[in-house]
Amino acid sequence: MTNVTCTAEYCTHWAEGNLCSADKIVVKNIEGGREASSIDETKCETFILRQDDNAPTDKASSPHETTPQVAVGCTVDSCEYWGQGDRCIASHIDISGLDVKHEEGTACETFDS
Repeated sequence: MTNVTCTAEYCTHWAEGNLCSADKIVVKNIEGGREASSIDETKCETFILRQDDNAPTDKASSPHETTPQVAVGCTVDSCEYWGQGDRCIASHIDISGLDVKHEEGTACETFDS
């Protein structure tokens, strides 16, 4: 399990404090391959646009219960933190996505090749 912070406030899993409330997230290469050479080539495939299409204006909590530890799957095997079984072995990851409304605008800021 991994600590996940996330700035994608338009995602249904985003919660107050830039936390992720998903039970599991999956980080992938933005083009669908297994390798990436930079952060910009990664994405959080678990991003789901909020139904109201609006970021919370008062930074209120997500309707989901926030779990500080999230299972993180990762198919970017060129990352230093990729582990057997397509899982992330980092103790903490940061997902960026401020003001984005689709998964391609997100990125795993912890990616390191």
